[in-house]
Parts: sequence; structure tokens; C-alpha cells
Amino acid sequence: MFNFLKKNESEEVLISNQENLSTLHNQEEVNEEKEAESVLNEFLEAIENNKSHDVNKILSIVLAKARRITAAEAGSIFITRPVGDRPLDLLSCVAQNDAIELQHEPFTIPINSRSIAGYIAQESEILNIDDLYDLSPEVPYTFNRSFDDKHDYRSVSMLAFPLKNFNKEVIGIVQLINHISGVDENGETEYSPFPQKNVEQMKSVMTILGVMVERIDLLSEISKLRGTP
Repeated sequence: MFNFLKKNESEEVLISNQENLSTLHNQEEVNEEKEAESVLNEFLEAIENNKSHDVNKILSIVLAKARRITAAEAGSIFITRPVGDRPLDLLSCVAQNDAIELQHEPFTIPINSRSIAGYIAQESEILNIDDLYDLSPEVPYTFNRSFDDKHDYRSVSMLAFPLKNFNKEVIGIVQLINHISGVDENGETEYSPFPQKNVEQMKSVMTILGVMVERIDLLSEISKLRGTP
């Protein structure tokens, strides 16, 4: 009789623990959904508050907001553009960096696996890189250090993701650089890899942002054709 009661008590404890775990898991999912919605609303409000059809202004807002949410020191956005005989290239439209003063000069890179942005555009993948100077020899892409060398800068971590339209086509690339984790005892900025939380946050908004950017880009081109600002 005692053993029977003890067994029933054990089963009740097990069931209770399972129910608690299930409740906790469901609450975590609800919290994640609320956070994703909050992040998306931040982007939408920032874009809607700016009535400009200038795509570069909108991209600057998107980049600034993405950097604030992920604590990124720097970043850039590329947009797909036809160049010459090639159907599409990536055009560098905006760049920001809190550590150095930038004079951004647009440039293009081909969509192929040799560069990080080109690889993301080609494969439609998100990359979260711990150290850009220590890439695995197994990856096809490389990191171009020319910017770092020119400005005496050190790019460490990078979170890069595609902007997609409703057809799941890549229309742009966002690169966030150097996740700021704090300052050391000497007041120097400390960097660390972008946490998985940031990856999920950007994953939750990249299609909606892509659709909005594509729409504004189209309106910008129409305005140019009509000769209106």
C-alpha cells in the first residue's frame, strides 16, 4: 500500500513538473512574439514618421534603428542594382560608424560567394560572425580589410542578413558590425559576438523591411522620372 501511494505521488510530481515546463515554454514563446512585434513596430514607426521618398534617407533610418537595437557600433546597407551587362550587383547606399567620421562613397560589388554581402545575396542566408579576421578556411567568402586599413579601424563581429520582398527575392543586404558589450576599466569599448537574441530580432523583421524598402525605392525611381523631389 505504501509503495502504491509513493508511486502515485511520484507520478503526480512528474506530471506537475511537465505542466510547469510546458507553461514556462508557452510563456517564453509569448514573450518572444511580443518582443518581435515591438522591434517591428520600432522600425515601422521610424519609417512612417519620415515622409521622404528618398530611399537613402529611409535606409539611413533603418540602419540606425537596427544598430540601436543590436548595439552595433557600425553598419552598412547594400541594395541590388543592375550594372552593365550583369543583371544585378550590390550598391553600397549608406554606411554609419560611431567610432570614426565617414565620408561615404557609393561602390558596387558583384553578387557571388567571394564577398560576405555577395554570399548573403546569393544564398539568402543570415551570417553571424564572431571575428572577421578569423574566418574558417571552409567558407567561400573573405573579409576585405581595406576599409579597416585605411581608417585604422578593427572590424570584429558582424551580423549580416538579407532584405527580402514578398517573393522571397533578396533586394538588399544589411551588415551590422562590432556588437558593443560594454567598456573596460580604462574606458575602452569592449566588443563581443552578436547574441542569438539579435539574430532572431533581425530575422523577424527582414522581410517586412525588405518590402517597405522595395516600395520606397520604386517610388523614388518614379519621382526621378517625373522630376519631382
